[in-house]
Amino acid sequence: DIESIFIGSDVFYNFMIINNLMGWYDQKYKDESELWQDFPRLEEEFLNAEMPQEVIKSLRNVLSDFNGAPYIVRSSSKLEDSFTHPFNSMYRSISLANQGTPEENLKALLDAIRKIYASTFNPNALTYRKKNGLVDYTEEMAILIQKVPGRNSGPYFFPDISGIGSSASPYKWRYDSPKDEGFLRFVV
Repeated sequence: DIESIFIGSDVFYNFMIINNLMGWYDQKYKDESELWQDFPRLEEEFLNAEMPQEVIKSLRNVLSDFNGAPYIVRSSSKLEDSFTHPFNSMYRSISLANQGTPEENLKALLDAIRKIYASTFNPNALTYRKKNGLVDYTEEMAILIQKVPGRNSGPYFFPDISGIGSSASPYKWRYDSPKDEGFLRFVV
C-alpha cells in the first residue's frame, strides 16, 4: 500500500519547457508590484498547461492505490529545505478529499501540482528570495504526495494526529528565547 510518492524536480523543468513557461523565470528580477500584477496570469498559464503523459499515467496508479483516501500535495524544494533561509509556508500545500470519480480526482491532483509549480513564482517567495540574496539561485521544485492517515467518523475523516515542526522558530515566546530553539505544534 503506497503511503507517499515523490515527483522529482526534473518533471518541473520538463513541464516548464513543454509548455513554453521558461520566460517566467525572469519574474524574480521584477519589482514587487509587477510580481503581484503578473501572478494571476502566470497562475492561469500554469493551470492550463499540459502535464507529461507518463506522469499522468503514474498518478492514475497512485490514486488507485490510495483507494479513495484523502491526501496532501506538498511542495518540496532545495530552498524550502535550506538550513540558512527556511521557506516555511512560502509555497503551496493542497489537501484533497479524493472522493470524486477517478477523472475528477485526477483533475484535482493535476491542478494541485500545477498550483504548486506556479507558487514557485509567488510574489511573497520571490520577494523573500531577493531580501535574502537568493534571487539568482535556481529553485528546484519537486512534489510530495502523502496519504493522510486517519479514520472515518460518520461522513467525516479525521487524521490521527496533525501538526508542523521547525528547527527555527518564527515566533518569540519570551523576550530571551533564542530564535534557533524551534517549535512543534500538534493537533490530536
